[in-house]
Amino acid sequence: MKKIKIMIIEDSITMRNILFQALSTENNIEIISYASNGKLAIPRIKFYQPEIIILDYEMPMMNGIETIKEIKKLNIDTKIIMFSSYTYKGAEITLQALKEGAIDFVPKPDLSQIESKDLILYIKSQLIPKINELASFNITNKEKNNLKKTEFSTTHKGINLTNINAAGIGISTGGPIILYDIIKKLPKINKNLFIVQHMPPIFTTKLAESLNQVSINPILEGQDMMEIQDGYIYIAPGGYHMKIIQKNKKKYIKLTDDPPRNNCKPSVDYLFESLIDVYGKNILAIIMTGMGNDGYKGIKKVYEMGGYTIAQSPETCTVFGMPKKPIEENLVHEILTPDEIVNRLREALQ
Repeated sequence: MKKIKIMIIEDSITMRNILFQALSTENNIEIISYASNGKLAIPRIKFYQPEIIILDYEMPMMNGIETIKEIKKLNIDTKIIMFSSYTYKGAEITLQALKEGAIDFVPKPDLSQIESKDLILYIKSQLIPKINELASFNITNKEKNNLKKTEFSTTHKGINLTNINAAGIGISTGGPIILYDIIKKLPKINKNLFIVQHMPPIFTTKLAESLNQVSINPILEGQDMMEIQDGYIYIAPGGYHMKIIQKNKKKYIKLTDDPPRNNCKPSVDYLFESLIDVYGKNILAIIMTGMGNDGYKGIKKVYEMGGYTIAQSPETCTVFGMPKKPIEENLVHEILTPDEIVNRLREALQ
């Protein structure tokens, strides 16, 4: 069995040991190198060429962001998972790391607030699934490249999206950098866009703030019973499901603490289903890059209801997971690049 080659870059000896204990018990994972900072790591990355790097931010001599920039200069096919502090500052740094080229992240718990054995279990439950998914995606890159957009695309010439009253986006791994690009290019809209980006609390708050800085349209993280205003974009908060409800001809955000769906909270399915309840078939549902199948059931219902559905094209996905099943089952009207998705959003929401 081919093992996944991992490198750990972390300045804390305690955390390095815990990561080793958590990862070394996995039969399909091999830790091939360590480094306590980015400066020491770069020549080792060049030599060992790990498939996946677990990267801390706060390190002496060369921090995480600086390290990512140097790794990119090596032009090595490696994927970076940030292991970042579960704080507002940590969320800010993580989003910057994702912009620079990190693929994903796992929030790092406070060592003073958690026992070592519990931290090992946390790493096993949160980090190992991401490692396995990203490694398996390496295997399916050929498949992704062979999925020519023209094989699937059912682009409708002269389509009319003026009957659309709202749009929803479901996105996960690789999402923040794509959302920055989409939001920055999206012109002024008159209708609403609702987004589920799989992220924990604090991180979605910072994401909404960061997107708002580059957007011509106001962007808010959803709050319970927040009245929906025309032309606004709403981000689902981490740790809650977000749905849309209607009362006395007014529409509101409703947050719920229901159990995770597809191991996700917020869930794309949850949002899409609520959009059907409020807007009927007059919705645009878009499923984009990410691991797993969250959004599949929701987009299937939108398609069957008569709404308009779009999947991100395989060759532009960081991880071709969430869009894969809807495409294979012909549940999308179009398969588009992010730039093409911007155009559809403009047509639907202006």
